[in-house]
Amino acid sequence: MKYKSRVSIWFYLLLCACAGLGILGAVLYFRSREAVLFCIMLFGWLDVALLLPLLFTTHYTLTDQVLRVRCAYLVREDIPLRCLKLVRDARDFTFGPALSFDRIEIRYRIAGKDGRMLLSPKEKKNFVDALCARAKCAFNPEEEV
Repeated sequence: MKYKSRVSIWFYLLLCACAGLGILGAVLYFRSREAVLFCIMLFGWLDVALLLPLLFTTHYTLTDQVLRVRCAYLVREDIPLRCLKLVRDARDFTFGPALSFDRIEIRYRIAGKDGRMLLSPKEKKNFVDALCARAKCAFNPEEEV
């Protein structure tokens, strides 16, 4: 089953700010031909070009044996469900394939190496229930590691 990422208002605000910067830079550049305004315009539109794919491609696919995490060009990872060690709530601001700060933390161990991933599924309860049922692990919202 495929679960889309929850998207917080901060992500939309960031996208709008970058687009606004690009538009403002373009308008001012075409009036004065200043190189710095061209750079501002370019910076704004490049940010939009980098952020927009995240909005449409961040999702998590749960099969019988694998959790497949996709986040545009940043994350493409398949985590075997048998390797999951911990699923818990997380309010963490570090990088993860999540467009919201209302996240869950997945801890796993593959080939002797520990891994950690932050996810923010739109249907959090359904996702956690399905994940824990298939991985045969418990959801520990408060557990410290």
